[in-house]
Amino acid sequence: MPLKIVFVGNSFCGDDGIAPNIYKKLKDHPDLNNMELIDIGTNSFDLISHIDSNDQLVIVDALHSIDKKDNIGKVTLLNESELSQNQSLVSPHDFGIEQTLSILRASEPDLKTVKIIGINIGTADSFSNTLSPSLREKLPKITVEVIKHLTQISGK
Repeated sequence: MPLKIVFVGNSFCGDDGIAPNIYKKLKDHPDLNNMELIDIGTNSFDLISHIDSNDQLVIVDALHSIDKKDNIGKVTLLNESELSQNQSLVSPHDFGIEQTLSILRASEPDLKTVKIIGINIGTADSFSNTLSPSLREKLPKITVEVIKHLTQISGK
């Protein structure tokens, strides 16, 4: 089954741009050459046009946690069923990932694997094309964590 990694985020809304920033660091990474990396930016609905029912799907997106003890930059691997009232993907873009996954499930009911790599962020409401200083400082560590999760999912 092909492994497709989809990066979602708005590069002009501060920390919501974490996934596009990670995509830029990973797009030519040699350990990920057996995976298809796709930056869909803010058009999460576009996800549907990139996925077939036999794909394994990993979505990388900013994550807000209601539990404020979570640190900015914390990387969390979730199954689709684990999105809960304690966590929500940040969506200052068209459709939220939760809604897009519902539509995707309707169009590709046989899609078996959906994982989410969420990166806990500060705010996504500022108009800025840069990450907050605290998230920018943690970007190298976050990138390593994302690579670790992707290679674990792929079985490599």
